[in-house]
Amino acid sequence: MGAITLAGCSSIPTSGASSAQITRAAESPSGIQIVDVTEDVARQLFADRNTADFVTALGDGASFRQQLGVGDTIQVSIWEAPPATLLVRLSRKGVRGRRTRA
Repeated sequence: MGAITLAGCSSIPTSGASSAQITRAAESPSGIQIVDVTEDVARQLFADRNTADFVTALGDGASFRQQLGVGDTIQVSIWEAPPATLLVRLSRKGVRGRRTRA
């Protein structure tokens, strides 16, 4: 019975990429530019805040423009790199320290 139950889990759809998809993406980034958002980058973007988009502000100058329209759906994922300050563990009561409560 346990084998049947575990086999059933493989047919459930997942949210997000599989480890194989992530590995393939890392091997062939296909034009993806990763930008470390440092203080200098933030200042440049603030100074160029009247610019239409990040591509123009960061100087790549690509001609492709993606626009969202009515009915479009987007998904945003946020990963946190050390030092971990955004996502923290809470106690069973949902408390971290004296002030943070979930």
